[in-house]
Amino acid sequence: MSFGTLPNRICSGGGIELKKPSLSLAVPLLGLALVLSACSTVKSFEDTIDTVNDHEFLVNCSDEVNRGKHGDADDIGYLCRIEITGNTKLNDADGNPLKFEDFVHGDTIRISFPKGVNISSSHRKFDAAEIVRLAQAE
Repeated sequence: MSFGTLPNRICSGGGIELKKPSLSLAVPLLGLALVLSACSTVKSFEDTIDTVNDHEFLVNCSDEVNRGKHGDADDIGYLCRIEITGNTKLNDADGNPLKFEDFVHGDTIRISFPKGVNISSSHRKFDAAEIVRLAQAE
């Protein structure tokens, strides 16, 4: 017998039984966790630019923070920090390319993420995959 592996069962005299761990409970719990996490992720949302900083926008994301909450949503306003990286696509609503400098306070934008993100009161900084200016500030 090698010490690297254990037999599935050891029976000698009234011995000990070792069984492989059961996956019957683990699989449904993992599935439930995936479903619940998918429900709370956001792939994109729309709002107006509150502040333009160096390669980032601050946008009101209170609705996204409060999404899925039961009962009264809190009255706290939340700003999300949206990082503009070298990979972020910047376009207008017609698909024409824009530069970072083309965006100003008050523009309505759609922010898309590389994959779904969980936006919460304690998690509000994200890299954007794409920013689309839907309407210019007046």
